[in-house]
Amino acid sequence: MTHQSEFALVGAQRKSADRTRAETIKDAVGVEIVAGKLGANVRADSHGWRCDCPVCKGEGTVKISAHGEAWHCHACSAQGDVITFVEVAKGRGFLRACHWLEELIESRAAPCASTGNLFSGGASGSADPRKGSDARSGLQSAARPEGGEQS
Repeated sequence: MTHQSEFALVGAQRKSADRTRAETIKDAVGVEIVAGKLGANVRADSHGWRCDCPVCKGEGTVKISAHGEAWHCHACSAQGDVITFVEVAKGRGFLRACHWLEELIESRAAPCASTGNLFSGGASGSADPRKGSDARSGLQSAARPEGGEQS
């Protein structure tokens, strides 16, 4: 094997590992949780959540999907997943955003001493449109009023 083909193989392996790392993060935490942690004023609506945009700073202009896997700003058209939300909000590149998210996930993995719950308090409450705690990792999401309507 030539030196150049060895670099290509290592590069392909690294890209595969980065994709696996990203998918693991996306499965573990939703945009609504991260947005709340970053102070983006998350609030439930009838089909997911709304929050302030990390790009244009528009108040309530970001729609977060019901399962927390994607976001889209209706004012500036910025969009993405949980990793891109951190990239934009914290001004970090992909690898640093992944590292920040992994630290967040690890810091919230141990049960709260007083309640025994994971991610006690969540982004701004306890209920979740996915019926209780986040099925991905037990993390609790932003509050959703009874009946799914915004109050």
